[in-house]
Amino acid sequence: MKKYFFYILLVAFSLPMSAEKFEKDGLIYITGSSKWGTAQNGGTAFVNCIGTLSLEGRPFVSVTGCSSDSIKEISIPEKVTYEEVEYDVISINDKSFYNYTNLEKVIIPSSVVHIGAAAFNGTALYNNPEMYDNGMLIIDGCLIKFQVNDDIKQLDIPDNVRVIADLSCCGNTGERYALGAYGTNLTKVTFPENLTTIGEQAFFGSVALNNVELPKNLKFLGEQAFDSSPVTKVTLPDGLICLGAKAFSLGSSNSFDFYCYSSYVPEWYSFISKYGYDYKKVIVHVAESMAEEYSNAKIWMYFTIIEDITPVENIKQESASVSNKIMDNGNIYIHRDGRRYNLLGAEVR
Repeated sequence: MKKYFFYILLVAFSLPMSAEKFEKDGLIYITGSSKWGTAQNGGTAFVNCIGTLSLEGRPFVSVTGCSSDSIKEISIPEKVTYEEVEYDVISINDKSFYNYTNLEKVIIPSSVVHIGAAAFNGTALYNNPEMYDNGMLIIDGCLIKFQVNDDIKQLDIPDNVRVIADLSCCGNTGERYALGAYGTNLTKVTFPENLTTIGEQAFFGSVALNNVELPKNLKFLGEQAFDSSPVTKVTLPDGLICLGAKAFSLGSSNSFDFYCYSSYVPEWYSFISKYGYDYKKVIVHVAESMAEEYSNAKIWMYFTIIEDITPVENIKQESASVSNKIMDNGNIYIHRDGRRYNLLGAEVR
């Protein structure tokens, strides 16, 4: 967490404190801000947290639309220059191209790490059945839409997907919902190793999804991504940078366990109410060296901190030894102090 504190200070002086819109080559952009939290829409807070914590002080923008809604093809650049300032293009906002009925083709650069709800709903490409493979609309590694089917119990997201859009898999018939499994029989989701973003409410209300294994390269986890699902424990990836306060159903009658192996504390970009919920039932498992940082960090301080994690570095060092490895159903594990770990350092129970 300490390594991000400098970035936050740097961005606070280098980015505009309020958003500014501008047009360049037919696309409309809005600048990012170093502020996020309850004063902003969830999506705006998510984007600003992503940009502030991941770009090391570089200014960033989101695409919000086009000067003409009759355009057929759009190519979004990785960077855009405005008033002699070069910006990283990191997001496509909610409803950016909503009901652009002639839009047939979009090129999304690798710099884009967030796509808002209904960004492409109502477009020709969104409505074209030939654009879907196994019920999924994927554009340049971004999963935009999953066509929910009550008969589907397992969703295997392709290896080339790096971004899951907001509200893309929740299955609600409302226009904001893009992917989630709301009210369906989905019980398992397999994420690709190189996935970096799971969007807001992506799997909201997945009522049969009781276990989630987050991919090791995940960096950004959106607000309510798995809210209203029966998940009760999760291991946070070592590289996770930020997450929404209601990414999971916290503070309910059930307990919840976070297993945190990172060498820094992930940042919450939104807030939870301290009233009416028993957040002490949220158990955060950390290494002894990280306990104080978690106890003093925003949101984490409301939870119960337990020092029972073996640091990832120790486990990775031990993985070089053959003597303490075991094979189980094709997977390799390390035994230490009566516990079992995978080769990433995550405890397996």
